[in-house]
Amino acid sequence: MPGSTVNMLVLGDSSIWGQGLQEPDKFHSRVQVAIPARNPTVTTVNKVVLAHSGATIGSGDPTNPSALTEPPVGEVPTSYPTIIQQCQQFTGPPAPNEVDLILVDGGINDVSIMNILNPTVTTTTLETYMRNYCYTAMKVLLVELERKFPNARIIVTGYFPIISTQSNLWLLDLFLYATTGLLGVILAEWMKQQIIVNCQCFAERSSSLLYWAVSEERSASGRQIDFADAYWFGLDGTRAALTANPWLFGINPDTSPQDTVQRHNACVVADAAPDRPDVNLYICDRASVGHPNPQGAAAYANAILAILFPPRRLTVRVSPSPVPLGVATSIIISAEDANTHAPVVGTVNIRNFDTLGRPIYTQFNTGTSYATTFREGRVMQFDTELRKWIAETTSPSGVVSATGYPNVEVPFVW
Repeated sequence: MPGSTVNMLVLGDSSIWGQGLQEPDKFHSRVQVAIPARNPTVTTVNKVVLAHSGATIGSGDPTNPSALTEPPVGEVPTSYPTIIQQCQQFTGPPAPNEVDLILVDGGINDVSIMNILNPTVTTTTLETYMRNYCYTAMKVLLVELERKFPNARIIVTGYFPIISTQSNLWLLDLFLYATTGLLGVILAEWMKQQIIVNCQCFAERSSSLLYWAVSEERSASGRQIDFADAYWFGLDGTRAALTANPWLFGINPDTSPQDTVQRHNACVVADAAPDRPDVNLYICDRASVGHPNPQGAAAYANAILAILFPPRRLTVRVSPSPVPLGVATSIIISAEDANTHAPVVGTVNIRNFDTLGRPIYTQFNTGTSYATTFREGRVMQFDTELRKWIAETTSPSGVVSATGYPNVEVPFVW
């Protein structure tokens, strides 16, 4: 982080806005709190949120209706301002060149939830939409962000499987009504299965395409641009909406939403606005459906913080390598911080074997010479297919331990 004050800008759609969440639970709020907690040199994180529900990336879309004013404005699903417009219309404070960190997402509303949850839309069609928006349009957006905010680090967040094979499909009809406004649709089994396939396809392919858009633009510009994927922090199909332990909001059997945010008045005003034909009152009242709940938001925050504060890990080297077997040898195992490359002092726990193949355990410090004869041994392993214990030949190995780092296994023979 650049100094005692960090200026953070949040752009995008409902996921990054935090649809249905109270302010402390939103993942940008969690990141705002965590930055000074993890970096004592930062005392203040100033946050500006322009993201709102329904926003498209809007590449090539000049439509710009009048602004909504009834709070909470961000809870109303509407395409405008688009994410590119959010970027272009920002004037500060802070000044654009003083923005240090941008959290941004985009693409799902361009692809359209109406397509993702439509069983008659094939994954081939979705792939075309995703390439157009999660890859091509995202690269256009990233270039715009780089131009407008020359000193900002940019973190793009991805999406998630809305419905999965572990979702309770008895509620899928209500879920579909809440998210698309299609009333009275009776879903055949093949339709439900196709919706699951579409959701999985969108989660996986959108993440891949967003990742490649970020990677290519980072290489082209040399800027700090990263992709944060909540999948690696637990937001997978087991946590989709309507599962046993969801990290996404679902729909109650009485069709009421599961969040506590009061958005109805804002929805009524927006629905009545003549230049907001994209606002649907029924969907707006239930706009939290299919969005990260507090647990899902925590997964996003953890994904972002893992980029801002990479976890400490060790790089370990063995000399000589590979370690010769059956002859007296002196080895040195060194360890260093994988991020800073500073030497790290730790302990090495060696499992070697005697002349009868029995294990011998020894401990010494990293960076010091250890002399012995390394041998292979035999250990008992349970074979699940044969359903019995068998003796297997095993090479010597080591485990490096250092305070504040996860342990690292060190193979001696390759």
